Amino acid sequence: MSITLGSYKNVPDFIYGITREIWEDRGIGAKLQKYYAADILLRAATGFTGSNDGVTAQTLQTLHQFPDRQLVGEDVIWTPHDDGTFLSSHRLTSVMRHTGDGVLGKAQGRLVRSRIIAECWVRDQVVIEEWLV
Repeated sequence: MSITLGSYKNVPDFIYGITREIWEDRGIGAKLQKYYAADILLRAATGFTGSNDGVTAQTLQTLHQFPDRQLVGEDVIWTPHDDGTFLSSHRLTSVMRHTGDGVLGKAQGRLVRSRIIAECWVRDQVVIEEWLV
């Protein structure tokens, strides 16, 4: 069994790294295309999508409502599978200010902190399924 992670040294480094590339570095277009499958299955409070385009739309919607959103990774646990894929569970805290209207209501300008668990199934450095709670 071999897991390929590109320039990342281990699975937690990979998960933290791609999260940073997408969110903090605002790599919404190219990085989501690189690290999320075209037909990804994503389940989240904001809805289900079966495409990378849907993930991009949800990400942009979140950033419209919370343009200063930061994700602080707290822990990653993971398990490898014989086919070279792995499952990861990533616990994060998000700190953001609600300044844009959207699915979460009219902007109130309030500071919001939330706890997030992201469960990912990854094959060849690409997330093929994700559950967000």
